[in-house]
Amino acid sequence: LHHVFPTSVDYKVRALQALRASAARLPVRVVGDVAWTVVRLDPTHVRVTVIDPGYISPADREAKIVLQHLQGTGCRDVLSGELLPLVQNSTVLTVPAGILRIVDITHE
Repeated sequence: LHHVFPTSVDYKVRALQALRASAARLPVRVVGDVAWTVVRLDPTHVRVTVIDPGYISPADREAKIVLQHLQGTGCRDVLSGELLPLVQNSTVLTVPAGILRIVDITHE
């Protein structure tokens, strides 16, 4: 009998489907060509750190922070103190070339 073993191409489709399904369950997502992380500060606050990943080719990066399973009530850039608008439970910001933004989000 000839056995056909799955290839990496076969697994790529499954892996991408699993990643999309998992991403939909996250409380917060960041969309854009950036690196990011989210940390819970307390029961009503999360901190989102968004970083320009361009070590070799730094550039201003647009990012959209999307609250998927949280109802946001406020959003503030920790470093500048700037209040960021939450529109339809998301905010859009620019991460300057070679830098990061730290955003605290208050939610219900």
